[in-house]
Amino acid sequence: SSSDNSDPRSNGRTYQLALPVPVCSLIRLGFYFLAFAATILLVGLSYARFRSWLLPISFGILILFFLLSRWWYFSDFPIPGFAPDSWSYYVISEQWLSLKGGFFHSGLRPPIYPLFIMLIRLFSGNVFSIIIVQSIISLFSGLFMIYAAWRVHPWLAPGVSLSMLSFMSHDLLLSYDTTLLSESLSISLVLIAIAALLLALWTRRPGYAIASSIAFSAAILTRAAFMYLIVIYFFILIFILWNRYPRKFLLGFVLPLPGILVLVAYWVFLSTGIFAISTAGPYNYSLMTKLFWVEDQNYPPDVNADIRDVQALFMTVLTDSERQALQSSWNFKALDPLYYKSIEGEWKRAGKEIAFNLGGGLDTPD
Repeated sequence: SSSDNSDPRSNGRTYQLALPVPVCSLIRLGFYFLAFAATILLVGLSYARFRSWLLPISFGILILFFLLSRWWYFSDFPIPGFAPDSWSYYVISEQWLSLKGGFFHSGLRPPIYPLFIMLIRLFSGNVFSIIIVQSIISLFSGLFMIYAAWRVHPWLAPGVSLSMLSFMSHDLLLSYDTTLLSESLSISLVLIAIAALLLALWTRRPGYAIASSIAFSAAILTRAAFMYLIVIYFFILIFILWNRYPRKFLLGFVLPLPGILVLVAYWVFLSTGIFAISTAGPYNYSLMTKLFWVEDQNYPPDVNADIRDVQALFMTVLTDSERQALQSSWNFKALDPLYYKSIEGEWKRAGKEIAFNLGGGLDTPD
């Protein structure tokens, strides 16, 4: 019964069970505790006669807890997640799938994820199939990392298994795996690239070096924000040269990444006249800096008209204090809601029009 002795089933009130710690956090801590205990057990077994079981048991731990952390989603809530950016990948795959305009590529999105969606849609018209394949690749990348560590030294497998478990059971990665966004695939490709690199450096086999370089380039071409991998690529190259790896190994690592990136940049150049793997940079700069644009006689008439639209919105939609904050404030808490306000509705349309007209006719559908 309730505090006033009335029947909670019929008194018309709503009740909630509140805990000091979120239930999901408690479940995750339970997973980590069990995984830690299993890892300690594995380390103990590694000193005994059961050492040959180290790899399959490490695999089994990751597979078990990977499935446990996702079973509620696939059993109770099997609905693909959609974010504001999801349409941009799906629309490109739709254009390529229908051969509308051939294989024109605006470069607004790197090509790997739209190609990934297109390939899955060739076999299944169900969008949920994309989520299933993303999750499988995510699990494979973790298993491949465990295998690479095991090849370097068997005792590394349990620790890497625990690390992959902690990483892959996090809510953020679960969100990525179940949403139509490039984050899941790009993260998996980075893990595959690192695992292949470990195998390459340890075994000195050119095949692994080629696989690592291709995976690094695929990660960049899945999510352009991963361009930082090029810096890591050069440090790895220095390490390979310093340690005098064989010439075939060196060429196998050096050639694929720049070769693939140049080919994709040329593809974008043939489509848009811009030599880049992604044209999203200028587009985003135009969209996010629209409040600071002023008319110029060197701009096309459409751009100047769009700038006037933005300035009119700036004067009519925002209050005096909001305009002052946008112009001179460094208070991020105050600017955050204004940012979201500035990318909605007419603001977003006007900013996109500036980017569209300055970008040489990039395909930027609403």
